[in-house]
Amino acid sequence: MDNEDSATSTGTAVAAAVEKHELRSERESTPPTAPLSEQEKDIIDRQLTAPNVSIGYFSLFRYASATDKLIMVVALISSIAAGAVMPLMTLVYGNFAGSFTSFSVDASAAARFQHQINTYTLYFIYLVGIGAFVTSYISIIGFSYTGERTTRVIRELYLRAIFRQNIAFFDFLGSGEITTRISSDMNLVQDGIGQKIGLFVTGVSMFVSALIIGFIRSWKLSLIMLAATLALILMMGVNGTFMKKAQTLSIDEYATAASLAEEVLSSARNVAAFGTQKRLAEKYRAFVERATAFDYRAKFWLSMMIAGMMAVLNLQYALAFWQGKRFLDAGELGVSNILTVVMALMIAGFSIGQNLPHIQAFGGATAAATKVFNTIERNSPIDPETDAGIVPDDFIGNLEFRNLKHVYPSRPDTVVLSDFNLDVPSGKMIALVGASGSGKSTIVGLLERFYLPMEGQIYLDGKDITTLNLRWLRQHMAIVSQEPVLFSTTIYESILHGLVNTEYASVSDEKKMELIENAAKIANAHDFIMDLPDKYQTKVGERGGLLSGGQKQRIAIARAIVSDPKILLLDEATAALDTRSESAVQEALDRASQGRTTIVIAHRLSTIKKADNIVVMALGRIVEQGTHQDLINANGVYASLVQAQELTSKISPANRESRMSGFQESEKDEVNEEKLILMRTTTSAPTEFVNKDDKEKEYGTWELIKFAWEMNNGEHMTMTIGLIASFFAGCNPAIQAILLANSINSLLSPGTSLGGHGTNFWCWMFLMLGLVIGFFYYIQGMTLSKGSAKLVGSVRQRAFGAMLRQDMEFFDGDTVTSGALSNFLSSEANRLAGLSGSTLGTIVSAASSILVAFIVGCSFGWKLALVCSSTIPLVIGCGYFRFYALVRMEKRTKETSDAASFACEAASSIRTEYTVLQFYVVYSAIINGAQSAGAIFSFAPDMGEARDAAKILKSFMNRIPKIDHWSPEGKKVDRLEGHVELQGVRFAYPGRPDHRVLRGVSLSAQPGQLIALVGASGSGKSTVMQMLERFYDPTDGSVRVDGVELTDYNLQDYRSQLAMVSQETTLYTGTIRENILANKEDLGDDAVIQACKDANIYEFITSLPDGFNTLVGAKGALLSGGQRQRIAIARALLRDPKVLLLDEATSALDSTSERVVQAALDSASKGRTTIAIAHRLSTIQHADVIYVFDQGKIVEQGTHDDLVEKKGVYFELARLQAIGAPQ
Repeated sequence: MDNEDSATSTGTAVAAAVEKHELRSERESTPPTAPLSEQEKDIIDRQLTAPNVSIGYFSLFRYASATDKLIMVVALISSIAAGAVMPLMTLVYGNFAGSFTSFSVDASAAARFQHQINTYTLYFIYLVGIGAFVTSYISIIGFSYTGERTTRVIRELYLRAIFRQNIAFFDFLGSGEITTRISSDMNLVQDGIGQKIGLFVTGVSMFVSALIIGFIRSWKLSLIMLAATLALILMMGVNGTFMKKAQTLSIDEYATAASLAEEVLSSARNVAAFGTQKRLAEKYRAFVERATAFDYRAKFWLSMMIAGMMAVLNLQYALAFWQGKRFLDAGELGVSNILTVVMALMIAGFSIGQNLPHIQAFGGATAAATKVFNTIERNSPIDPETDAGIVPDDFIGNLEFRNLKHVYPSRPDTVVLSDFNLDVPSGKMIALVGASGSGKSTIVGLLERFYLPMEGQIYLDGKDITTLNLRWLRQHMAIVSQEPVLFSTTIYESILHGLVNTEYASVSDEKKMELIENAAKIANAHDFIMDLPDKYQTKVGERGGLLSGGQKQRIAIARAIVSDPKILLLDEATAALDTRSESAVQEALDRASQGRTTIVIAHRLSTIKKADNIVVMALGRIVEQGTHQDLINANGVYASLVQAQELTSKISPANRESRMSGFQESEKDEVNEEKLILMRTTTSAPTEFVNKDDKEKEYGTWELIKFAWEMNNGEHMTMTIGLIASFFAGCNPAIQAILLANSINSLLSPGTSLGGHGTNFWCWMFLMLGLVIGFFYYIQGMTLSKGSAKLVGSVRQRAFGAMLRQDMEFFDGDTVTSGALSNFLSSEANRLAGLSGSTLGTIVSAASSILVAFIVGCSFGWKLALVCSSTIPLVIGCGYFRFYALVRMEKRTKETSDAASFACEAASSIRTEYTVLQFYVVYSAIINGAQSAGAIFSFAPDMGEARDAAKILKSFMNRIPKIDHWSPEGKKVDRLEGHVELQGVRFAYPGRPDHRVLRGVSLSAQPGQLIALVGASGSGKSTVMQMLERFYDPTDGSVRVDGVELTDYNLQDYRSQLAMVSQETTLYTGTIRENILANKEDLGDDAVIQACKDANIYEFITSLPDGFNTLVGAKGALLSGGQRQRIAIARALLRDPKVLLLDEATSALDSTSERVVQAALDSASKGRTTIAIAHRLSTIQHADVIYVFDQGKIVEQGTHDDLVEKKGVYFELARLQAIGAPQ
């Protein structure tokens, strides 16, 4: 429409405008489209683009403090020292072995031999034992401390960065993704910058020290052996690159799955009502399976790396002894030096293998930090924390909108505002009305600078608002929206939030209290606050859940005006309230807007009659403006909107005055009732994720391992193959001991080795062992990695399914929030992997190492084997201690100290009974076996966490809800008739058992009737709806449909006959088509199109570039409230329900859309029973029966006209909504 169709038009022009409006009412919400210029594309890119920050590992420390860096330097030095200990031991070991060899040749030097052994034993104790203990302890403690502190700083910076971003940035960012980034991703970062750095640096130091010692003893042999080490490094680099890429993709897919889970779990009632559990679970499964595939790909590259490493380490032995024998024959090296070089270079190789898991952690930390750092480093184009911009000395409040054009970055093809011009004088109230999607909320968003306009400017007191300091601008504006958000704190703190970043932020507590009380009085909230038990210190609950809608809204108004803002923005501030609450809140808003420039968006036209200028918008343009009376007299678009909301009965103003005292008294009763609710709910016990009985039940470790095994159903054969491969891979140390002992023996006297074979034979044996062990490690990694990845994915899916199975009592729990459940899905599933995959494989390998080593030891020398084995319990005990403290290095200290002690004992035994070959076999086998025993408990923290996770998950998945919609039991029904009856129903919510919300409610609806429920907030209307959906069962009385108790029906079958459209519309990430179909995928396009036409949304959908395949965003964020509501109505109509439940179904719609949608609902109601809750009485005045609720009871019932004639409670509600247009 053009601007000439304004309030000043008369005669034919007005008639034409009205006719044009009527003809286009079906298309009212269809937005124009236009190609974007390069400048406009640049504006959109600025609002969406995040820098692709190149994240290297060392970037993770950029936010560490100077103190943390100092501690890290000390810990780094200790790590280097700890790493040097083991290579230094090779010098002792080489001399130790040389002494044995000399003693075997010349037995007469026994005294000298004993002295040497004692000396080397002391070196073991002081150098390896005490030195390793002290340096390792400092290293681990230091890096653990700084890792936790640095991660906390990154978390805080990420949150701060999130709060600094422009609104467009959040259009593509789900809240579940933010939860994932802060929790599981930051845990990965902490894992990568904590104690694992100390262990990694120790490994690097060990590698370098070993090389130095090797090169000092024989640079030629060291250089030859180094070729294998370089092959290891190359292998790690190539595989590590592919592994990191796959890890990043897996993390991103899991974040997307978390966002979907948060959306779904935050709307449990909607999911249950439409029976979409299976479809949404399938959608979640698709995300998780993609994440699992990438996770498995990452583990595949890790498996390749480990298998190659184990093969190369054995090949390195072969190379070392083959070349060492040549040097020995040439007289260049002695046995002692050869062994020192071999041991040193093997330690170098071993240190690389030891660092592999840490490299995976570093890769995971870097991958997890990438998205977080991208957000932290992103400079928001609209930054509320910046100091840039003008700070004017004075503030008047004149607003000018000039030639505004706007396109939302999430829908760049749709122009929502075009050539918009408006003047708002200081201190005046301007009202914006019009269809959903006409651009009303866009005006508020641009004024608050949530988005950058494509064209045009907004001026405040003659200054372009883009040149003003944003923090200063928002300090002088306050907004009250339809759904106010209160944080879980006291009323005092809630209102106090309005003083943050204002000139009053630092005033005295007395002054703050004075400001808060004054604001509460203006907001009409002070009286009810003083009636509460704790007054201003009363807790409001999460999101203000312990307050009624009216109370919550009035506190939000107090918070908005406590800092005395010059501009007040009211976006549907009373839309969600019942008539009584609306009256009190509207009075508060009228008082709050005095002396302030006020912009009001309203669908209830009765709330803006007193506005100085009413602006009627359509398709992003102004079509009319003027005062209420001017626009009524013009009989144009606005007049038709008013008429759509008028009640047919005429109620005289005199009657209103005569009833006001009674209304006020009733409102006071309501406040007292709410006070009682607050007193009781604040002391109610919180609900846990699991039943109390399940929570207290103890599960044995074996039972939990069995649970984890069952969760991996389908991978049992794969896992079995992996465990068998792990067993054979664990034989490596014992077989190595045999080959090593024979190789050493063959250097001097080949005839004394097994079979009398020479060194070359044993080198070939090492080659064979390397290939075979590499194969087993490859099979182990491939199979167990697949099992681990599948386990995590499977547990997430099953836990999500278990959550969708729960009844509403579960979701009502104080501790059960969508964010907590989403985080529960991520964290517990990941922790359970500690009972699977590499952990399980390592345990089996370590166990087989101990077993085979003991068998080999006893075969070659049972006495020495028993002596050496006596220290294994000490090693296991030391490892077990790691369950309770971060003492990883003490385990190593114990192992090496024990090695020193039994080396001394072995010297005495071998002198008389054992050959050198027997000694080396037993010594190497048992020592390696003891280290494997300690390795079992290197995974102790993972096993402990996994055990706890298994316990929680098992208890949770065993929870069977009282109302189980997955139960196959109950009466099946093909088609309901629609006769609904409640008889003497009493009910109290499980979380508030002392407060009855229904007190003997009896009502009935005949098939095909329209039944309306009206009354104040908290009077029990919505509870009746939930009873009919069987979200709860009544405490007393019965709910029947077609004469059958609801408890006797099959729940899935029964709910499939119902459809609900609620006030809080719920859409899920996906396309418009997917959201409309819900669980009716079998229906064709014709049925979908008809449902959309009936809901007045078809024209809008077809106007979009992608039509039905348009993405709606997280929770439908890319659509307006009215558009979301009409899609929800289309979804309900598509089910062709026999019983239709409408809970404020049109509250979010403008008058034009409401009229069309209401007509569609009236048409849809024919032939089906409809039960509607409405605060706008104009939408239910034609109902067959209207039931009036008050404090859980039905106080009146009848038709609209009958109830008006009674001049009771309904009459007063109707009078409060009278707009006053000429009749």
